[in-house]
Parts: sequence; C-alpha cells; structure tokens
Amino acid sequence: MTEPTMAGSTNGKTNRIGRRITRLNLLSGFSVLIGLALAQVFLGYRQHSGELERVLDAVAIYTPTIAASVRTEDKIRVELALRALVEMPYIERASILVNGPERRWSVGVNRLSERIATRKYPLIHRSGEQDETVGTLEVVADLDEMYLTIGRHVLEVLVSTVLLVIGVLTLMHRSIRRLVTERLEAVAEKVLRLVPEDLPGESADWSQLGKDEIDALEHTLTGMHVRLKGLVEELAHNNASLRFEIAERRRAEEALKKGQQHLEEQVRERAAQIVAQKQDLQQTLTELELVLENASLGIVTLVPMEDGRRVIQKSNRTAASMLGYTVEEIEGLDARAFIADYGDDFPDSAYVDILTKGGSCRAEHRLLRKDGETIDVWAVGTAIDPGDLSKGVIWLVDDITARKLAEKMLAQAKEAAENALLERENTLLELNKTIDVLRETQRELIERENLAALGALVAGVAHELETPISNTLMSASTLAELTAKFNGQLSQGVKRSSLESYLEAAEQSADIAVRSMGRALELLQGFRRVAVDRGSSMRRSFLLDQVVSEILLVLRPTIKRKPYVIDCNIGEKIEKDSFPGPLGQVLTNLINNALLHAFDGRDHGTLHIEARRLEADRVELQFCDDGVGIAKAHLDHIFEPFFSTKHGRGGSGLGLSIVRNLVTGVLGGTLSVVSEEGQGTTFTLILPVKAPEPAVDGDGSEIPALASLRQDGLR
Repeated sequence: MTEPTMAGSTNGKTNRIGRRITRLNLLSGFSVLIGLALAQVFLGYRQHSGELERVLDAVAIYTPTIAASVRTEDKIRVELALRALVEMPYIERASILVNGPERRWSVGVNRLSERIATRKYPLIHRSGEQDETVGTLEVVADLDEMYLTIGRHVLEVLVSTVLLVIGVLTLMHRSIRRLVTERLEAVAEKVLRLVPEDLPGESADWSQLGKDEIDALEHTLTGMHVRLKGLVEELAHNNASLRFEIAERRRAEEALKKGQQHLEEQVRERAAQIVAQKQDLQQTLTELELVLENASLGIVTLVPMEDGRRVIQKSNRTAASMLGYTVEEIEGLDARAFIADYGDDFPDSAYVDILTKGGSCRAEHRLLRKDGETIDVWAVGTAIDPGDLSKGVIWLVDDITARKLAEKMLAQAKEAAENALLERENTLLELNKTIDVLRETQRELIERENLAALGALVAGVAHELETPISNTLMSASTLAELTAKFNGQLSQGVKRSSLESYLEAAEQSADIAVRSMGRALELLQGFRRVAVDRGSSMRRSFLLDQVVSEILLVLRPTIKRKPYVIDCNIGEKIEKDSFPGPLGQVLTNLINNALLHAFDGRDHGTLHIEARRLEADRVELQFCDDGVGIAKAHLDHIFEPFFSTKHGRGGSGLGLSIVRNLVTGVLGGTLSVVSEEGQGTTFTLILPVKAPEPAVDGDGSEIPALASLRQDGLR
C-alpha cells in the first residue's frame, strides 16, 4: 500500500492559494501600472504643452525688434531673427508677411501635417506716440516631436514598471509558497497519514476538495469522519470527482491553446509595430541630421584633450564655410588656433567651471579665417555630459560681422547727427540774435512811420489853418484901415451915411474873423483829439461815427489834393468801449493805403467806408474801393512786414502789417481781404463792441499797441 500524499505537492500544481494571491497581485499591479501610465501621459502632455506655450509666449518678446527690422527693411536682421525662432524648441517654421507691398519671409521646414500649432503675432512699430502695424509674424510648432517624446517616456515607464511588477510578484509568489502553501501541504500529508489502512492507497488529488489548500485541509479533516462511515460512497465520490477533473483539464487545455494562439498573434502585431516605429525613428534621425547640417548657425562639437587642445570632432558646413574650410579639412583641427585673441588671459577655467555645472557659455570672439581675414562671432557652448567633458561640448556659432559693422556705422551716424545738431543750435543762436536786431530795426522804422504820418498830419492841419487865419488877418487889417479912415473923418465931422458904411464894413469884417477863427478852432480841437488818442492809446467809450469823422477831418488836407472821393456811411449810432487811438491808426493806414495803391495811375476813384452792427457784441467795418485791385501773387503777402510794391516811391511795407497787428491784437478783432485785379479791393474788420483787456508789462503799466507788432512782425 502506497503512502497517501497530496497530488502535485512536489511540483506545486496544487498551490491554489498561491495562484489566487498571485492573480490578485497581478490584477492590482497591472491596475496600478495602467493608472501610472495614464498619469505619465497626462503629466508628460501637460509638461510639454506648458513648455510649448512658454516658447510661443517667449516669441512675443522679440516682436518689437523684428518689427523695427521689418520697418527698416533690414533683410539680414529679419532672417537672423527668423532663424533664431526656428532654433527654439518645437518651432518648425517662422514666417513674416509684410503689409503694403506684399512681401513674405519664411525660414524652416514647410511640411504638411495635421499635428501642428500655429500662432500669429502682429508686428507693431512704435514711432513717437503712434503705433504702426508693419506686418504679421506667423510661428508654426511641430507637435509630432512632443507626442514622440511623451510616447518614449511612457514606454520607458511601462517597461520598467512591468519588469518591476513581475519581479515583485515572482518574489511574493515564492515567499507565499515557502511560508504558507508548503506548510499547508505538509500538514495535509500528515493528516493523510492518519487515515485508517482500509482507505485506498492511491494518491488523492486534493485540488478539487476546496478553493485552496486551507479549504482542502478542512475538507480532508471533515471527510475523514465521513469516509470512516462509508468507504463506498467516498470511492464513488472520488471517481466522480476524478472524471470531473479530467473534463476540466481538457477544457483548460483547449482554452490554453486558444490563449497561446491569441498571444502569438499579439506578439506578431507588436513586432510589426516595433519595426515600423524603428523605421520612423530612423527617418526622424536622418531628417534631424539634415537640419543640423544645413542650419544657418555654425554647429561644432569640441572635445577637450589632456594636453589642452580643443579638437574639432564634428562640424556642419555652415561653421566650416565661416572659417573658409571644408568639413573634412576642419575636423581634427585645434579650435584654439582660430581664436584671434587667444592667450594666457583667455578664460578657459571659467568656461570649464560653467560647463561642469551644467550651464551654457556665451561669449563674443574674433576668429581667424583660412584666408587670414577675421570675423566676429557670437558663440554659445553646452556640454553633452557636464560630469564628463571628454564626451564633447556643442558650440553654436553665429557670424555677427555684419551686425558689428552696422553698429559701428550707426555709432558714426549718431556722432555725425550730434555734430549736426550742435551746429544747428549754434545757427539758431545766431538767427535769434539776427531776429532781435531786425525787431529793433522794425521798431525804429515803425516809430519813423508814425512820426512821418504825424508830420504829414501836422502839415495838413497847418495848411488847413492857413486859410481861416489869413481870412481873419485880412478882415482885421481891413477893419483897422476903415477905423483909421473913420478917425480922420471924425475931426471934420461924420456924416450919417459914412457912419453906417463904417459899421456895415466893421460888422462884415468881424463876422469873417469870427467864422474863420471858429473854423480854425474846430480844426485844432479835432487834431488835438486825434493826437491825444494816438499818443496815449487809452481805453474809453466813444461813438464810432465820431471817431471816423475826426479822422476824415484830419486827413482832409491830404484828400483835397487828390482827385478821389471818400464816401462814409456809418448808419446807426454805434458806441464802442475800445481804444480810439489804435482804431484811428487803422483807419488812417487803410485810407492812405487806398490813396497810394488803389488808384495808382487813375484820375478818379471812390473809397466807401461802411459800418454796421452784426450782433449785440460785434461790429463790421468795411473799406471798399473801386481801384486796380491786388495781384494774386501779392495777395498772400500784403500783411507781411516790409512787403510793398512801391519801395522808394512812398511805400514802407509796414502800413498793412501794423493794421493786422492792431486789429488782431489790442482791438481783439479779425481782418480779411477780398480783391480781384481791375475790380477793386475790400478790407473787412470784425471788431468786438467791447475790446478785450490789454496785457500789462512787469510794472503793471499797459503795454502799447505796437507791442503786438514787435512780437509778431518777424514770426
């Protein structure tokens, strides 16, 4: 009789509790694995998307510089800026569309792909306080690279995690078997040895007696009592269980074959995917090598040697052509030989310190070309492995010779502009001195003009007074002769007829003398009012028609010698609160201007002076003549100081300039002129009823009316 044992106790096939724990651990492990993979995908996508957004946001910083380059049509700087943008992570292409004459700059790869991100930036150039949109910057980012990086990272995490889970589960399975299931199997075997000898001696398969070894052990202990009562029922039960186990094993074998076939199919599909991914990766690497080889920046890999040399291990065509070499010629040379300023003070140790700390070295150097010429470059170096510089240092080299030359020319232009500005300031100082001299000269000419006008006025009044004074003198002389004759007749006796004749003659002489002296007094009073108004420029209330009449009265001697007529029509009584002196000066100058210019070469002419109230606070005063008119070429210059068509023939060129300054200055009005050649000229004055308050000088006294002329005469 064989010793009863648990079937499969030696190979662990009945280790059902171990399999359950293993399955549970596998389920938990793969659930954690899937969650971890999803988290890695999410975090990787978020990280790279954020990095892409930061890169795109960083592009906006360069738009003012690019806008200035586009505005000045600096093609070199525009292309350098576009190439710098393309060198940024994920940026595949950068383009500029210029407004106005449509023009486009584009740098980068132009691939048709659905996984791209495009962003447009307006190029705004600030000029003073105005913004001008000169174009649009369009940046295209390649998302395939980001997705490929995320996929690689997730795949690495999955593979490492799967291996870790498998290892942990294997260790757990062996630990559970050694510490739990093997002990349970030993206990079960000991229980079987306690079975009476009349039990069958065949090995019993306890795998069908419970869910696991513990259930089987419990079932065995309980079944011992049942088997002791009825061996036949137990044997029948065992036979049925055996048949059921055989059927289950067959079904399990079929399921295993189907699972094996499915697994082999999955392996084949996965192998095909790996091959395709390898091909895509190879193609990407090839494209990357082409991009690096044809990049606008020079790319050089330097390897520091123990003897101090910096050997050029690899170089692209751009870097080699910068120095006048081919790629084959430059590789293997010592980079120190190309640095024009290399010496004992060269910061080799500083570069090494930066590179070993994981930083990037940035510096400007002057390099020697193969033909002996020098170029200025901007270099940026980064170590491949900061912990081991012998693996190489990658340097990006940009030729900035043209930029340095442009900066030098700009500095020279700036210096020239500053010198020109200094010369202009000196010229302005001299011009201001000249203007001061001209203003002083103008003031003297104006005073002379006023004195000349006053002299003509005095001469006219004197001429006008000559007649009444002569009449008075003649009447007094006649009366004196008659009186002397009458006194001679008194000694001989006076007849009544002689007395009547004397009295009649005396009355006539006295009447002529009174009327003549009255006329003289009227002339003197009008002259005194005009002279006082002009001399003082005092503000007072007056009637407009009275001032006009006084001016015409004073100018009558001058007008009488001319064959011209002045028609004055001041309708209603217009009372003004203004400056009669400056107003009289304006009237005098306009009348004299008409007499001097309007009727030149004519033996007749009429000047109409009209005034009317426009509104409650404004008055219109017009001077209209039917003279020769003003030429169109002269019409825009008649109010300019010293402009005259009769220089040397009585014209000073200041009359109308004084009129404009008095009207628009102290009188607070406006002046306009309309004229056609052969049709006459009309001057229109719009004056306020109440003149504005005049400005005062530093001591509080009123500034004379001619101050406005001195201020504006040479403006």
